[in-house]
Order: sequence, then structure tokens, then C-alpha cells
Amino acid sequence: MVSERFNQKVHCDEIHILQSMVGKLIEHNPETKDELPVLFESLDQKAAVDISGIDDTYVQAKLYKIFKIMRLRKSKDNELEFKKKCEKEIHDFKFKRFIEFVIKQVK
Repeated sequence: MVSERFNQKVHCDEIHILQSMVGKLIEHNPETKDELPVLFESLDQKAAVDISGIDDTYVQAKLYKIFKIMRLRKSKDNELEFKKKCEKEIHDFKFKRFIEFVIKQVK
């Protein structure tokens, strides 16, 4: 599911932290189970995701940490805008598929 380079860059303890944060987001708002795959699919489609417009600071903080763990690139002009590093081998997998897997693990 993930590339060898991703395994070298993102350590298993960070994946456990990511799973925990996804679980907390789902506890905070059960609709997150449906919203996260849509969000990560937009990253797969090379869209930039700006989380500064999220009013719920708890959700914003968790997404920020998740994006940092996933090694997403921050925008130079906006600290809360992230996008996929398309030119890197680390992201040769699908985020949507990965986050769906993580969501299944935290149920």
C-alpha cells in the first residue's frame, strides 16, 4: 500500500499517532469517517488543501498534525495549506486508500 521510501520517512510510531488522531477526530465528529476520504482524494488529485477555513480549532489542529506526519508540503504563503509532494517517490500511493485503511483500523 505504501512505498519503501514512505516506510523509510514515516516511522511506525508516527503511524500509531496518526491512527490515534483519526480515532479522536471520529469520536469528535462521526461524520469524519465520510469526510476524510474525500479530503484525501482531493490531495490525490493534486489539489491544495487549506485548513485555515475550518472553524473547529480541534479539527484544524488534528488535521495539521496528520498532514505533517504524512509529509505533505506546506504552502510558502499559507502555513495551513498543504499539498501532495508529487515529484517525490514517498507519495506514489493513494492517500484516499490509505486513510480508508486507517479509518477501518480505528473502528
